[in-house]
Amino acid sequence: MEAAKLGNTLLNCGQHHNALKHFNTAVELCPTFSSFYSGRCECYIGMGLYTDALAEARQSTEVDSKFVSGYQRQAECLLALGRPAEAVKAYTSALEQSGGGEELSKALKSAKEISQFQLVAERDLHKGASRHVMFYVDKMVKMVPMCSKYKVMKAEILVKQGKYPDALTLVEEVLDVDKNADALYIHGLCLHYNGDEKGSQTKFNRALDLEPDHKRTLAFLETSCQLAGKKEEGNVAFKSGNYQNAYDLYSEALTIDPQNKLTNAKLYNNRAAVCVKLGRLNEAIQDCTQAIELDSSYVKAISRRATCYMETERFEEAIRDFETLCKLNPTPENEKLLREAKQQQKLSKQTDFYKILGVERFATANEIKKTYRKLALKCHPDKHVGASEDEKIAMEKKFKAIGEAHKTLSDPVERAKYDEELTQSYLGDLMSDRTNAQTNVNVNVNTRTRGTPFKSRFTFHFV
Repeated sequence: MEAAKLGNTLLNCGQHHNALKHFNTAVELCPTFSSFYSGRCECYIGMGLYTDALAEARQSTEVDSKFVSGYQRQAECLLALGRPAEAVKAYTSALEQSGGGEELSKALKSAKEISQFQLVAERDLHKGASRHVMFYVDKMVKMVPMCSKYKVMKAEILVKQGKYPDALTLVEEVLDVDKNADALYIHGLCLHYNGDEKGSQTKFNRALDLEPDHKRTLAFLETSCQLAGKKEEGNVAFKSGNYQNAYDLYSEALTIDPQNKLTNAKLYNNRAAVCVKLGRLNEAIQDCTQAIELDSSYVKAISRRATCYMETERFEEAIRDFETLCKLNPTPENEKLLREAKQQQKLSKQTDFYKILGVERFATANEIKKTYRKLALKCHPDKHVGASEDEKIAMEKKFKAIGEAHKTLSDPVERAKYDEELTQSYLGDLMSDRTNAQTNVNVNVNTRTRGTPFKSRFTFHFV
């Protein structure tokens, strides 16, 4: 028939749309000829329309139940649609009608493998064993490269692994040929976790346009709303001064979507701000660290942690954070903070043992001994077993400093050497005072260290 011949010619030239028109004509003229349906099936396969292609392949075997190519095409379409168990049945029918054949036997064996891989992958995908599942999904994608379903599964695993650019590339490849709800959902996740809320909402809406009851999209939108609501509740509590309530709300929010790194980084930073208000600086440092691990360029968290380090006199760590801050956000203010941190580190090494013990510089050995015993008893760790973690750390630090001061001042030789160093340092400070006075810099004497004390950027409320 002329229409079928033209269809085959155009099909061989890759002109699938034009070829389809001629095969449609051929089917209208001769609806009982199986090869015409097979021709239409080939056209749909060429256009990536595997559902339509499957319908034509099935029609061809309804017209002729012994049409081997029809069963073979059904199997190929079913594999492309991610339905390998059905493909196994179609290949089995093809083998039965053909009487055997090496090529069909290999195809059947391959379909059985894919079916088994998919069974394991779908079973374990939501258990969090992404590396294990990826092994099988990679095999499935390689064996059936035209299957959008398998590519979407792979993209979902990449999202779980935090590899959003790779997932985005893969899912966009799928959407170029197959606008399906699952692919749009994964696309929305990629944009959401990259901080593009507007773009992600558009993708989720499109997924729901295609499938109004798409369960995963609806579930994620509910989770997203719950997270945003809990975060806002925490913000309101913080602004109202209800710090413990704010801490609890931020903690709840952190359990809602562990995958959401950018939002969780903000939540950790917000909770760190609460800890600062509650005077729990070490907890604040830990939360800032969590935020930075989730978002290494999070300037606010780096700045807050640096300031907490300064308040707890961990100057070396503070310097590292301020240096990072200056690289990410090189402002005069940040550079000034870095200089202050370096100055405080230098001054912190000039420990005044007399002030630590609370005695005069000309105190007798007996006075030093009595004062040491009194302070050591008061600050001993055993006396603070029931204290908070921050208080324990502070007392341990003070106890250690008292011991170091006593060790030096109770030894006449070490004390004389120390007094000489103290005198030289004092003379150096006098020279520095004169220089700083000319530039309107006030030099104060701190009870722990001498020099310009770090001015806290926090307002503390100890409870």
